[in-house]
Amino acid sequence: MLKELVLGIRNFFKAPKFLLQHKLGWALLVPIFLNILFLLLGWGATSELTDLVATPISEYVESLLGGETNKGWILETIEWFFWILLKLAFFLLYTYIGGFLVLILMSPLLAYLSERTEEIIDGTTYPFVFTQFVKDILRGVVVAIRSLVYELLLTVAILVLTFVPGVNLAVPVLLFTVAAYFYGYSFLDYNLERRRFNSKESTSYVFRHKGMAMGVGLPYAVVLLVPVIGPSLAGFSAIFGTIAATITWKKTENAKN
Repeated sequence: MLKELVLGIRNFFKAPKFLLQHKLGWALLVPIFLNILFLLLGWGATSELTDLVATPISEYVESLLGGETNKGWILETIEWFFWILLKLAFFLLYTYIGGFLVLILMSPLLAYLSERTEEIIDGTTYPFVFTQFVKDILRGVVVAIRSLVYELLLTVAILVLTFVPGVNLAVPVLLFTVAAYFYGYSFLDYNLERRRFNSKESTSYVFRHKGMAMGVGLPYAVVLLVPVIGPSLAGFSAIFGTIAATITWKKTENAKN
């Protein structure tokens, strides 16, 4: 487990060089586009919510103030308060579920990069079949959603431990480990899908190789924790994590033969 963990982390940091060496750098344009899209949609949505929430409250406060001449600054303060509050809420929500949201939206690219990486490593080629490619994408989406649900359930269970003296000190580590495992699961599953593993077989394989999953998922989880810019870097990290997962998986499987 420890060997696979270290190998996964090491390959994650080798992934950017691999990407550029094999002329796959164009893939980095995709997360740039997604960041712009998230920024526009997210900030636009929170601005609309600010109007919906702050306007009725401002009107209510205004009715209480009646003819108060200096009420303008009070109403403006209310609007600014909700503007900041909703922006902060958006950031916190995106920080928590943004990692899986990125994996879902980038699944077509990640499926391609995983297959292309394997082809570069040992020449294994897969004939392009559109229906199969769509299935790979859908599989990636399903795995990401399922991982998010499982992580949420385990998070709730782990948070219960915060009420247990002594054990509560391990809660942050447990939460981080769970996140890294499920992120790594998503990265590895593209390889298992090409081997026609069903959901149960894939889950069993990843559990047996949990060190590998955590190794490629851990750097991605760390990036998401970076204040302010973490979510913006998630797309780039997902690309590196997928490449690292394929390289680590191939080395592990080749070592068995």
